[in-house]
Amino acid sequence: MPANPVHVVVLGVYIAVFHVAGLYRSRLNLSLLDDLPYILAASLVGSR
Repeated sequence: MPANPVHVVVLGVYIAVFHVAGLYRSRLNLSLLDDLPYILAASLVGSR
């Protein structure tokens, strides 16, 4: 259990932003380098 409830909110925001950015989709090629720009962009949006 997280010590601070804000951590749960931040996790929820990250999951929502990653979902909106299209990072939760099924595909045949699983490569971090293909998704790195989307992960960085979603992390920037989630941190604001």
